Amino acid sequence: SYKAGDTTIAAQEELRSLLGMTPEIAARFTGAANTDPKAPGDRWYYASRSPIQDHSSFSLGTITALPSAETWQVMNCTYYTSDTYFMSTDLYYLWAWEGGTLVWQIDYISAPFQAYRGGLDKLIAGRQLLGESKKGIEAFQRRVER
Repeated sequence: SYKAGDTTIAAQEELRSLLGMTPEIAARFTGAANTDPKAPGDRWYYASRSPIQDHSSFSLGTITALPSAETWQVMNCTYYTSDTYFMSTDLYYLWAWEGGTLVWQIDYISAPFQAYRGGLDKLIAGRQLLGESKKGIEAFQRRVER
């Protein structure tokens, strides 16, 4: 747990809340999204520092990977960040498919969105999100075309 202004953020509760928004999807990731350190699968913890638009962002997170006979479940959860959101979670389901890997991904973010209710902040945040999404798609396309 940590303080964010007047709010206390408890990482496990925040993760449960995010996944609770889509229970049908969360049910498919009960293995990788299990926060018990003794749960099956491999778990790695990380810290990262990233320069983002003239300032640095510091993050703490964990990556959990749970293989089965035919698939992999992977969760990347940033549970602390010095930026404008509380937590982000990316879930991946991977299947072997036609000589490659089929990847299904869903992303969650927990943020104080009342700060972005409208106006210029919303427009700027939307443009940044679209720009970053475009970069990711283009990078994926370059890798596929190799």
